[in-house]
Amino acid sequence: MSSTQIIACDYPLPPANTESMRIVHRFYPHGKYGDGTDQADAYIKKPYKYSITLKADETCAAIFRTYLYEHLKEAGNVELWNIWLGSGFKDYGKYMLKLKNISTNEYAEIYDAVDMYIDSLPAPVNRKCISIYELTGDIISFFNRTHYACITVRK
Repeated sequence: MSSTQIIACDYPLPPANTESMRIVHRFYPHGKYGDGTDQADAYIKKPYKYSITLKADETCAAIFRTYLYEHLKEAGNVELWNIWLGSGFKDYGKYMLKLKNISTNEYAEIYDAVDMYIDSLPAPVNRKCISIYELTGDIISFFNRTHYACITVRK
């Protein structure tokens, strides 16, 4: 399981590879290549999904704004997602303790620990629709460090 940053769009986008920005690897349908697509589809409804890497600085923000301005259709938008994906979810059942094999006290401790862990997770964040011109190094920094973030960028 790993943090994955994705740019999603309603139409194909060309790849990009600069020192501060990379857009590569289309996410194929139905998890065909073991890339976590099934999980991504639970969050992301746009049909075209690409892996994206952005440096959190103003140079990258300027390059990314130019890329979006050149490739984003007039009424279109892209979604930038930072989510956790991977095969870990389906494997948890193999390693979970059987309730009949633990005492009531142990169960209470496990329950409290799981509760504390869940409470410590950040709530999903969705920054509604910013324009290309509002895309700055600070926004990229927020995106890079905030899991379960979605930033919609419009022209």
